Formats: sequence, C-alpha cells, structure tokens
Amino acid sequence: SKKIFSLVVVVIPIISIIYLTYYSLFGQVLSIYSIFAVTQALEFTSTILGTILNNWYWLVIYMLPVIIHFGVVNKKIYVENVEFKNIIVYISLFILIYGLSIGLIHMLSDEEDIYSVENIYYTVNSPIGNLENLGLLTTIRLEVQRSITDFE
Repeated sequence: SKKIFSLVVVVIPIISIIYLTYYSLFGQVLSIYSIFAVTQALEFTSTILGTILNNWYWLVIYMLPVIIHFGVVNKKIYVENVEFKNIIVYISLFILIYGLSIGLIHMLSDEEDIYSVENIYYTVNSPIGNLENLGLLTTIRLEVQRSITDFE
C-alpha cells in the first residue's frame, strides 16, 4: 500500500502539470484523443518547455506533495499489515465522501441553468465547465467514462 500511495502522490501532480501546460498552450482542456497525438506534440518540445518554464511557480506548487512525501512523510510512515477492518473503514469513508459529493451536486444546482453543476456532471459535455466546477480528476474520470459509453 505504501508503493501505491507513493505512485498516486507522483502521478497526480504530473497529470496536473500536463493539463496546465496543454491549457496554457492551446486554451482548452486536454482530451483523451489529444493524448494519443503525443507524437505531434513532440514537434513542439521547445514551446512546451518554454511554457513549463513560464509557469515554474505552478510546477513547484504541484510538486510540493511529492517533495514532502519523499522528503519527510515517506521516511516516517511504515505499514506492515493492513487489517481487514481498516480496509472496510477506508472503503466506507470513500463511499460516504463520494455520496456526500454527489448529494451536494444535486442540492446546490439550479436545474433550469444549462451550465449548472448537476447538468455539467450528468448531461452537458463542457470540459472547461467540468474543470472549473468539478476539478481535474473528476473531469478526467468523466471524459474516460463518456468516451467509453459514447456520451454525446
């Protein structure tokens, strides 16, 4: 579980940096289909590096969890055996937090507004609206889910 946590701590900032760089370059949210066009992006290596360097402060902010994790926390956390009851508690907490999040989307949305959080989450395909209202990870999850289910 320590290796999985370390992987997550590294992968999420890298994804954030990739999305920030893409948005800075093109003014739109990176899509799954754009990711597969990586070979075309390699032609713009100097432009990409320049964009990353121009946004160096975001790079530092995004990488802070990685620095803190490997510099401080990782040395102090050691998990030998994870008990079954702890796994149940973690899964229950995840379900509770997820349920509260979905509940808040329903409670705080105006159904008549086409760009309400609820409509963006369920019916409207608005990548920038998703990103602004739901966050990066939910935007990525929705895009993957919608591409698998042929959402239009």
